[in-house]
Amino acid sequence: MGLSSGVGHYLTFLCIKPHTQVSHHFSRESKSLCRATLSALESIAAKSSSTLGLLKRNLSKCPQKLRERAYILLIKSRLEYCAAVWDPYLIKDINTLEGIQRRAARFVIQDHSRFTSVSSLLKDLNWAPLKDCRQDI
Repeated sequence: MGLSSGVGHYLTFLCIKPHTQVSHHFSRESKSLCRATLSALESIAAKSSSTLGLLKRNLSKCPQKLRERAYILLIKSRLEYCAAVWDPYLIKDINTLEGIQRRAARFVIQDHSRFTSVSSLLKDLNWAPLKDCRQDI
């Protein structure tokens, strides 16, 4: 992305925090950097989703503990980083990140029934929602 961490954090804070006043007289460069920050969140979500697909294809016959460990190492760390750094406040962004975790819970437990509550699967796995992880920071 070419953003230094200081610039990225500053622009993320200006563009994403709902309680922050964003002035309408940003330069074109600032607006393009804000769009780059938002597309970075979408990029991480897409990468996490494709990694989950890879795990589903290759670890479907493995034990539950191995599937859970692979999810935590390869995907959850990325999602927690994304949730902590960009602190998504738009419902669609929150649902995107939480949806990946919910699909991963179905994968780890190997219960893809439409009638099974994903919330109970998350409780069985002792996985907290990403918004709770974000609030702990």
